[in-house]
Amino acid sequence: MQRPVAAVLHGGGRVAFQAGPEGAEFAPQVFEEGSGVHGRTLGRAPRPTTRSGHPASLSVFRWNRRAGAAETGTMHLDADRRAFEDVPAAGVPGAVSLRLPHREPLFPDSLFGHLAATAVPGVEEWRDGAYRRTVRLPHGHGTVALRPGPAPGREPDGEGRVDCRLVLSDMRDLSAAVGLCRRLLDLDADPLAVDAHLGGDPLLAPLVARAPGRRVPGTADPAEFAVRAVLGQQVSTAAARTLAGRLVRAHGEAVHDPEGGLTHLFPEPAALAEMDPGALAMPRTRRATLLALVSALASGEIDLGPGSDRRLALARLAALPGVGPWTVETIAMRALGDPDAFVATDLGVRLAARALGLPSSPGALTRRAGAWRPWRAYAVQHLWATGDHPINRLPDRLPDRGPPSTAARPAREDTPMTIRAPARRRVNTVVDSPYGPLTLVAEEGRLIGLYMERQRHRPPEESFGERDGRPFGAVEEQLGEYFAGQRTAFDLPLDLRGTPFQRTVWNALLEIPYGETVSYGRLAERIGRPAAARAVGLANGRNPVGIIVPCHRVVGSTGDLTGYGGGVDRKRRLLDFERRGAGQLVLPG
Repeated sequence: MQRPVAAVLHGGGRVAFQAGPEGAEFAPQVFEEGSGVHGRTLGRAPRPTTRSGHPASLSVFRWNRRAGAAETGTMHLDADRRAFEDVPAAGVPGAVSLRLPHREPLFPDSLFGHLAATAVPGVEEWRDGAYRRTVRLPHGHGTVALRPGPAPGREPDGEGRVDCRLVLSDMRDLSAAVGLCRRLLDLDADPLAVDAHLGGDPLLAPLVARAPGRRVPGTADPAEFAVRAVLGQQVSTAAARTLAGRLVRAHGEAVHDPEGGLTHLFPEPAALAEMDPGALAMPRTRRATLLALVSALASGEIDLGPGSDRRLALARLAALPGVGPWTVETIAMRALGDPDAFVATDLGVRLAARALGLPSSPGALTRRAGAWRPWRAYAVQHLWATGDHPINRLPDRLPDRGPPSTAARPAREDTPMTIRAPARRRVNTVVDSPYGPLTLVAEEGRLIGLYMERQRHRPPEESFGERDGRPFGAVEEQLGEYFAGQRTAFDLPLDLRGTPFQRTVWNALLEIPYGETVSYGRLAERIGRPAAARAVGLANGRNPVGIIVPCHRVVGSTGDLTGYGGGVDRKRRLLDFERRGAGQLVLPG
């Protein structure tokens, strides 16, 4: 007879997974030590298969992501006691540490980087080299902490593992929590099959060879992700995080996190369906889209849960006002785990396609991507990785962006506006705008300046380099969308030059939502320098990339417009334009 494989729980509990004959299922049970009473058996189910159709016998945990076996509370185990680590009791009830096996290779940078860069404050965080978040489970709630395991080849059996720590309010949720973590990290993928197929395309082959084993980041809650996808329409990562964080603080359920800084569960659709539309700082059309979505999710008209009809759910999503192909395919990829979802209209995908010599129009690119079926979602990860964005890097490897904030609401440290060391070739172009000609300056494809006519602190013309408009396609496209009222934030590679303090201020500017303003004093508080309001004003005036880094959203303590490098009249017009787009009253003339 085989011995049980057990994981020690902090707080005195023990979960034992009783091994049966080879090939038989395992019945996980919860025991309360000293009570002599067995906990409830979580149940049995037919041995599942992975996303790629391979049997589950390879690793300790293998979940059927498509059939939703994890949500039923069933668990299937091999008798591999290395899946668990005995951990010393640390006075945290309901805590358990374990390892989640996966097939090698696994490229962790973009997987964990994506989750960390898009983390919603209070619900998610990157702490001590691990991605952490709160989760809502069938019998309660919990927190999960996931950390990349050893480098490939370091494990004696050649199989990779991700370190996982769970703190659960109800131990009956153990199997559901493990399944959630596996889906979140796409651990049941078959990277060898995916890489072999995509690597057969001569244009993708170098990308696959450079980072084999890319995974598609999933989600802890499909409904939550759908809400976040709508919040992320046509805005930057920073703006989407800010909007989601506000919803969490206003409507999320507060929780206690004894091991970190998590504060809330993401609000359920029913709670969001009752919110005041006027409290949403976003354009009217996107506000209507969000309310229609949460109402449909709360009523069950749209079901994104396990076992749902995926085609019906996506069709009903597409029928909502303001939900287009980007939102539908993003939800299919991240929330429903569709390995063939393809966001052909995504700007990052199109820019990468153009750089690789692929068609960049959505229709032509979709036709070309037919060769990547049924793994187009993985191709998207490789295309995204060609850009310079925090989602492609582990947070511990992000470049320094100035001193960290100690304020209650810190300046963003993982902004998509990446600050880099000086590059080489400098070029410029001039584009028209409602506010007069704008001079754009870039080095090696990264924007270093956006200047208005007669702007204060505008550098001399001879410093702008040679005239060449080719590197500015994405900048012109996003500016055009902004001036048309179709974009509320920017997602562009920047190379901002300044002192550490100036860069800290400029990063904080990116946190100010579209259509809103903050005072110089309040901005100083946000970066942890409450006595430096005047210095903040000077740094604000030196911002080299106006509009995109929105220094026009900073006002005096009484709301007066004060100074602006492009002139107070332009500042007033910009703020009036954004307030109209956000459905707010404009400033009096």
